[in-house]
Parts: sequence; structure tokens; C-alpha cells
Amino acid sequence: KAAWSWAHPPDSYAMNVGRALHSMILEPDLFAAQWTIGGPKNPKTGNEYGAETKAYAEWLATQTLPVMSREQHRLIVGMADAVAAHPLARTLRDTPRNTELSITWEIDGVPCKARLDCYQPGVIWDIKTSRAADYRGFERAAMDYRYHMSAAWYFGGAKRAGLDVREFRWLAIENTPPYALCVYTVGLDLLEIGHTRCEAALATYRECTAKNHWPTAYADAAVIMTTPQWMVQTENLLEM
Repeated sequence: KAAWSWAHPPDSYAMNVGRALHSMILEPDLFAAQWTIGGPKNPKTGNEYGAETKAYAEWLATQTLPVMSREQHRLIVGMADAVAAHPLARTLRDTPRNTELSITWEIDGVPCKARLDCYQPGVIWDIKTSRAADYRGFERAAMDYRYHMSAAWYFGGAKRAGLDVREFRWLAIENTPPYALCVYTVGLDLLEIGHTRCEAALATYRECTAKNHWPTAYADAAVIMTTPQWMVQTENLLEM
């Protein structure tokens, strides 16, 4: 059996934390069977070998599960405890649900799919780790990473797949102590904007498919970059 480290490229720290948090919150009974926690110990000192040592690399090559450091595990446990202490967020693990639910549908002959973090009758949940879970901080992240587009895609796809869906929620949780969190319901106006942008993306996909042309450049010709307005204002102030 191929070792995990050979068959899979190493994930970033943030990706590892995100995947592990999903597992601990949504499938706590399976968590231990899905991860290897910690690493090999030096028999002389009783301490774990460092991640840069030859002994650790040799051990890692034999692992068949993704490996999580003890530091990451403590972080995940702290975040999961914060979720368990929140009256609404803890319903993710305390009430009947479908986790990691794959759905498929078609739009005008185009096959589409999505994988929902958690589905409860009427509600789709999407778990997001974030540096800031307060309204302004998470709003900025949601717009930067286009979370509203994925929310609209999941929401619309679930409806087309025949699921009872009336609400889409983000569970935003900070990845540093004390692991503050907030549950956000995505407003219908934001879902509509996300839906419009998904339709535009789908139209682009159809066009590229029809022409068998997949552009990777922002423009075909050289683009003139002018002085940004904020810099003009700064220069004017310096000249005063």
C-alpha cells in the first residue's frame, strides 16, 4: 500500500487544520481513525523527532493516514470545544445531519457537482476557519475568497438535486485562542449576487468549451498601469 506521503503532496498548515476541524466537528467518532497524531519518539530522550530529521522522514514514508502534529491537534481540540460551547453551532454535531454530502445536477446539459460540509433539513452549513470571525473581518474574507459564489452554487445545486433547502449558514471560527466564532446566515440578496456571478462563470465555461479555447491571460496586449489615486493624493500632500 502506498504511503500517504508518497501518494499525496503535503498540504499547507491551513489546509491541514481546516480538514481536521471538519473531521472533528462533523465526524468525531471517526476522527481517530482518519488521522495520525504526532510522530516517532527518540528512544534516548523520549521526545518526538523534529519534522526535519531523517528519522521523522523515514517514519513519515510509512504512514498511510494524513499526519497531524500535536500542536495542530491541540488547536483543533480548542476550536471544536468552542463550537461545542456555542448554542447554535453545536447543533452541527448534536442533531441529525448528513456530512460531506456529494450532490450532482445539470444546468442546460452541463454536469455540475458540489460537496456540502453539512446538510440538515432546510439548512446547509459551511465551516470556515478565519483569522477574524467578527462581522467586518469575515465579510472581508468572504468577499476576497468569493464565499458568496460557492454558497449560491451549493444552495442552487441542492435545490436542483431535490433537497429541502431554505437557509445557508457559514460557521466562521478563528484559528487562534480563544477561538471566537460566529454563525452567519447568508442573506438572500447576497445569494442572488453569487448566483448571478455563477451564471456568468458558467457562460464563460460554455464559451470556452465550444471554442476549445481556455485563456490564461488577463489581456492579450500590454496594459498601461497608471498612478493609483491614493498615491496621487499622497504625493500632493507631500508637496504642500
